[in-house]
Amino acid sequence: MKEGEPKFKEQEESQEKPQPSEEPERTQGLIRVVGLSPEKQQEILAEKKKLFDSAIPLESALPAESNVKELEITPDKQEIINTTLLKMPGFVEKYGGKMPPIMRDHIFIIDYNSLTEKEKNQMKKNNTRSAYSSVAQRIALFFDSENQDNEDFGVMLAHEILHFSSFQSVNAKEVQDKPKFFGLFGGKPGETRLEVTPRTTGLSLVRKKGKKYELYFGESDEAITAVLTNKFYDENLYRLPAMQQDTKRIKTSIGEWNSKWHPRGTYHEQETDLWRTISDIQQKNIEKFKTKEDVFKLFAEAYFTGHKLKLARAVEKTYGKGSFKELGKDKKNRRLKIK
Repeated sequence: MKEGEPKFKEQEESQEKPQPSEEPERTQGLIRVVGLSPEKQQEILAEKKKLFDSAIPLESALPAESNVKELEITPDKQEIINTTLLKMPGFVEKYGGKMPPIMRDHIFIIDYNSLTEKEKNQMKKNNTRSAYSSVAQRIALFFDSENQDNEDFGVMLAHEILHFSSFQSVNAKEVQDKPKFFGLFGGKPGETRLEVTPRTTGLSLVRKKGKKYELYFGESDEAITAVLTNKFYDENLYRLPAMQQDTKRIKTSIGEWNSKWHPRGTYHEQETDLWRTISDIQQKNIEKFKTKEDVFKLFAEAYFTGHKLKLARAVEKTYGKGSFKELGKDKKNRRLKIK
């Protein structure tokens, strides 16, 4: 690395040299464990692999008193699921990533109307109707049984499978249970246990600051996922017979990926901000990046592989030293100017 070029701890962990805990072939969502010995890292990866391979019915993943029910799948939605699982591996590989061997059993499709009002209000507060859990290695789509919009279903499914397929790592350390925590974690006072916490999912990074955790690149991560979702939808789902009945698509001029249409989603503001950043980088480095799509590929490759150094160099060449970390902040707290 040349003197004066940006260098961050997260990037050092993402160099081309494989880490001891990194699997040669992707067999689950989790790719890397940071901390502990290589032997302990492999133990954690093996536990997560076992969870990934296990068949977990929805009932066993919920409290006994829960009334949440899975939604009966129509033939149209089954066609969307089959096509997405078939086409997504090749799509992810175009950006240097690998999709885990996700199957239908990894996807819970839950009847939104079976949720309690409290649960519905929480989802409205979070502005989401779908989720990927790196802890459970499962996807959950909360779909209204009275709303049979196949386009919504396809967009949500592709979005969460992309999260599932992004680079994922965790922090792990050994901690001793204190007497006041006895029973809370199933351990005994003074007993050593493993504490595993999220570190990265895609471009997003969780960092501990004191007793609190801060999220970096959260908005960028969702924006990248949304753009990739749009691309995948356009290339693989748009012409399915199941989609032809749904024509509620919004014309857009965002981006440079030859799409005439833009599927609905909840991250339009984040996408717009991402494309502004991409435009800045492309204009500042016009000889290296002929199109905005060339710059987007940097973001997508970092999202899927965890290798952020090339992206960080492009950002800091555009905005100056320290700007990559600044870019990781939420837009309202970010201060960036082209140098």
